Amino acid sequence: MRPTIRATDRALTDLAEAVNDADLSGRAVAADCCSVASRPADVARREAEALAEAGVAVVACPVSSLSLQGRHTGVRGLAPVRLLWEASVAVGIGLDNIRDVVVGVGTADPLRAAWLLALAGHLSGEDDLSRLGETVVRDKRHLRDPGGPESR
Repeated sequence: MRPTIRATDRALTDLAEAVNDADLSGRAVAADCCSVASRPADVARREAEALAEAGVAVVACPVSSLSLQGRHTGVRGLAPVRLLWEASVAVGIGLDNIRDVVVGVGTADPLRAAWLLALAGHLSGEDDLSRLGETVVRDKRHLRDPGGPESR
């Protein structure tokens, strides 16, 4: 899915339904998911819960999300990571544009992506930073299970 901020999109709800219908729980990933941040709080919460129930993980891509959006409207957004965590969605951190025509100052450093996500996503509490660091360092080969490795 392309990064977009349109409050009328049903793409993530449709994805969750399709994952359930195809019995693909735990094998589907949605990238960016910045549109969730533009939804009314109750709608965003229901959308996050639908992703969690369907076992759809989310990979937040802060570098490209912040670079691609807002060129014409000034509106930018990130996946609402705290809301996704609260709904028990597995969250990863991705870098999908590294020094290309879209992101001329990109980097392949996952810690910088986590730093940007912490800064722009208001995830600056000690627990938030620890969780983001663990996502990058310990869980880099698979998406972090919301309950941690011991819940697998």
